[in-house]
Amino acid sequence: MRLRVLIQDVTQLLFLGSIAFYGKYGVEASADTRLGATVRERTRLHSGWKFLHSPTTPDGVTYSLRPDNESEDLEELRDWVLPVANEFIADADQHYNRPDFEPKVDIEYVADGFDDRNWTSVTVPHDWAITGDFVGSSEVLGDMGSLPVRGVGWYRQKLSFTKNDKDKSIYLDVKGAMAFSMVWLNGHLVGGWPNGYLTYRLDLTPYVKFGKENHLAIRAENPQSKKFSRLYPGAGIYRDVWVIKVSKTHVAHYGTHISTKDVSAKSATVDFSITIDNKDTTQHQPVKVITKVYKYKDGKVGQKVGAFPIENLRLVPGESHASNTSITIKNPSLWGPPPTQEPNLYIAITELYDLENRLLDEYETTFGIRTLNFEANNSLFVNGEHTYIQGVN
Repeated sequence: MRLRVLIQDVTQLLFLGSIAFYGKYGVEASADTRLGATVRERTRLHSGWKFLHSPTTPDGVTYSLRPDNESEDLEELRDWVLPVANEFIADADQHYNRPDFEPKVDIEYVADGFDDRNWTSVTVPHDWAITGDFVGSSEVLGDMGSLPVRGVGWYRQKLSFTKNDKDKSIYLDVKGAMAFSMVWLNGHLVGGWPNGYLTYRLDLTPYVKFGKENHLAIRAENPQSKKFSRLYPGAGIYRDVWVIKVSKTHVAHYGTHISTKDVSAKSATVDFSITIDNKDTTQHQPVKVITKVYKYKDGKVGQKVGAFPIENLRLVPGESHASNTSITIKNPSLWGPPPTQEPNLYIAITELYDLENRLLDEYETTFGIRTLNFEANNSLFVNGEHTYIQGVN
C-alpha cells in the first residue's frame, strides 16, 4: 500500500512540476508570421452552443446496452466509436474495424435542417446537472453530489470552413465529455469516446462541407443506475472543445516524445522521437524536419541551446513516418521541485518544410531535464537531493 501511494504521489509531483514529455499545440489561431500563412490553427468552441437535456433516452440510440437500459429498444453505436482508440493500440491485430456503412438510425437532432432555436443557449465547458435541483438519496447517491446527472444531453454547434481549407486536415479535440460521448458532423457519425475523463480527437475532414455551413452535434449520456459513479462525475461537455486546422502533412497527434539520460551538471543526453502523418492519399510528400531546442520560462522562448539533426524525408501517401534522434545539451539547467530547486524547462520547436521551403507545420514539445532515484530507506531523490513527497489526493 505504501509503495502504491508513493508512486501516485510522485506522479502528482511530476505533473505539478509541469514536466511534459509529449508535444503540445500552439496558441489559438496561431500563424507563422514569416510566411503570412496559418500553419496550425486552433479555434475554441466556447459560445454559440444549443443544448437539450432529457432524463430518459429521447433518440433510440445508446453507446452500448447496459443493465439500466437493456429493456429499451435501442440501437448500439459502439462499433462506430471503438475504432477511435486504434491509434493507441500498438498491435494492429487488436484494432477495431469500423463498419463500412452508416448506422441505421434516424436521429433528428443531427440533421442539418433541424430547428434547435427552442433549445437552451449555453457555453462550453458546461455541466447540465449543476443548474438542476438536488434529488433524493433514493435516486442518486449522495457521493455523486445528489445532483441530476443522469440522462442524455445533446449539443449542437455551427461551423464554417472556407474553400481554402480543402487542402488541410480538420480535427475536433474534445477535452472531456461525461459520458459515452458521440459526435456527428452534417448527419454523419464521426466517432466518440466512452470514458468521460479522457480527451479524444476525431478527424472531421471526410465530412466537412467547405465553403458552406456545417452542423456539429455531440451526444453525452449518463447511465440511469444510481451506482454509476462513486463520486460526482459531471454531466455533459465539461471541458473545452477545439477545432484544429493543419496542413495534411503534419506532426501526428501526440506525435513527439522526449526522454533524457546520462544527466549531470555538465551534460545531458536528450532522446527525441517524432511521428509525422501524411494525410494526402494521392501523392508522396517530400518534407524537411527541423527541430531546435531553447530554454523556456514563463511561457517565453529563450536562448537556443541545441538542434537535432535535420531530416529529409519522402512520405508515402496516406502513411505515417516515425524516427528517433538525440543530442547532448551542455551544462543543463535542471528541473527540480521548489523551494530548494528551480523547475527549469526547455522547449523543442519542430518545423516541417516542403521542397519550396514553405512551412507546413510547427509543433512544440516542452520538457525538463532531471534525475529521479528511489531508495528503499530514504525514498525519493531529485537531482541528488533528498525530496519529501507532499502530494495531495
